[in-house]
Amino acid sequence: MDGMIVQKKTPRCNHTSNQACIYCAPKEPYDPEYLRENGIKFMSFHSYLRKLTREKSKFASIEDINLKIKPGCGNHPPWPESICSACQPAALTLNRQSYRHVDNIEFENPGIVDEFLAYWRATGSQRAGYLYGRFEK
Repeated sequence: MDGMIVQKKTPRCNHTSNQACIYCAPKEPYDPEYLRENGIKFMSFHSYLRKLTREKSKFASIEDINLKIKPGCGNHPPWPESICSACQPAALTLNRQSYRHVDNIEFENPGIVDEFLAYWRATGSQRAGYLYGRFEK
């Protein structure tokens, strides 16, 4: 599956049925206009990967971020007593995740989920759990 979103011929098209124009050509699955029109809040993970790798190789690049304090500055006392703008790390801004990893989950035994949530509701403590299973198209 190529993942492209097939569009039908529109009234703005003036070509034969075996041709395509900008109004009826297939769209990429990460097209923001398509996501907005269909009320899709988060694109799928595969669409996100496709967006990252559309102009590059088959692998998405990940930046190596260094947030360490630069050592050896003699203009002030060492960290943590003082810090200057020359030796402090660059600012980092976190963004909301723009994709979803899972579209749908079905549990064979709902009692497991109820027990997991009941503990969280009763204690207010956060818990973590592993989800494993199989992938179906």
